[in-house]
Amino acid sequence: MADTTTTTYSLTKPEIGASADTWGSKINTNFDSIDNLLDGTTAIAPNLTAGSWQVGGVAVTSTAAELNILDGATITLSELNLLDGDTAAVSTTLVDADRIIVNDAGTMKQVALSDLGTYVTGGVTLTSVGALNSGSITSGFGAIDNGSSNITTTGTVSFGSLTDGTVTIADIKDEDDMTSDSATSLATQQSIKAYVDASGITKTSGAAPYYGARAWVNFEGAAGGATVRGSQNVASVTRNAAGNYTVTLSSAMPDTNYAVMVNAMTADSVGGVRFHGGYPSSTTEVNVYTTNDSRAGVDLTMVNVVVFG
Repeated sequence: MADTTTTTYSLTKPEIGASADTWGSKINTNFDSIDNLLDGTTAIAPNLTAGSWQVGGVAVTSTAAELNILDGATITLSELNLLDGDTAAVSTTLVDADRIIVNDAGTMKQVALSDLGTYVTGGVTLTSVGALNSGSITSGFGAIDNGSSNITTTGTVSFGSLTDGTVTIADIKDEDDMTSDSATSLATQQSIKAYVDASGITKTSGAAPYYGARAWVNFEGAAGGATVRGSQNVASVTRNAAGNYTVTLSSAMPDTNYAVMVNAMTADSVGGVRFHGGYPSSTTEVNVYTTNDSRAGVDLTMVNVVVFG
């Protein structure tokens, strides 16, 4: 019967009762083959029982499936150390092409920082965050709705427009004469004060409020009609008869319960004036009378009428 070999590594099995002069060399060859198998010279393909083999006296408990995950891995020792909690930091300038690892529904993937930026700026809603202590919010951020919470800043607020839903403010003007008369501009404190001061309104002490005149007129009465020297909110002065005039207002009063003050005098400012007065006849007309000492109507050189209400 001829020599046979082992199934896996083809070690020679000498024929029993034969190989009298060759069995020694055959055994030596087998030992060399075993030595090469044990030191790694010859690759082996062992079929190990899970949980029953050790490395350095430590049992290897990984399953074949778990070990197969590493099949084809090109990871380096340094990279493994980073994943294992290495705390060493390196200063790096990040660019869009750099990548981070994310778990995409159970699958680990590398994602470019540009994709992360797109998600953060357009696809994520911040519902609860800490204080944002640096950086800036630019025009691409879109609308910011913080509900009823306050927005507080010690810096400068620049705006395109402000609105409460009814009135829209486009800008703030420092305009002392208020000539623009804009319904979409706010005035500075200085310009308001300058306008009020220029209008001749001076506030004195005391708690009593101030009320401005609604209309006034300075005119001369004569047989040919009334001549207006100056006025505000007065459309015309009509002479009905000697010492009898109708002052027509440009803008109506809210009702007829307003006050009328009349002051009149002759050219020489002395004597001859018995009575002068006026009263509301409607929301747009004031009747004015001037008389002489005999209480007869008389046209006077200067008649001043002021309306309050």
